[in-house]
Amino acid sequence: MFQEYKFKIKKDSKINFCDQNFIFFHFSFRNNYIFINCKSKRWLFEKKIITKLNEFDLIIRLYQNYAKILINDNIKVNYYYQVDFSYFQELKFNSNVSLISKNEDFKLTKYSDYLRDKRVVIVAPGGYL
Repeated sequence: MFQEYKFKIKKDSKINFCDQNFIFFHFSFRNNYIFINCKSKRWLFEKKIITKLNEFDLIIRLYQNYAKILINDNIKVNYYYQVDFSYFQELKFNSNVSLISKNEDFKLTKYSDYLRDKRVVIVAPGGYL
């Protein structure tokens, strides 16, 4: 279950997923480079991809604790983040970005709320757990 956003991207594009005063996720396309950033107070993810494309389709899928990014169905980026996307409120993008569709059927919630009244088993190969 995820939230999915499909975009048509041209050069000098910017997309921000943010709450009222903080950017959680930033995507930009300029000078033949795709930049992906995810920020929090404790952690920062940065990815830089070179491309010769002038325009492409972008799919961003936000899961509870990770995101999948698909660029023209052939470049795939997965990353895990330590940002609570349940506070995500606003999607901002500039005029070089066209939002094709969005699916918000799955509401991102706090992980502690998701686990409330459930039994959890942690399976891992480490004896230290």
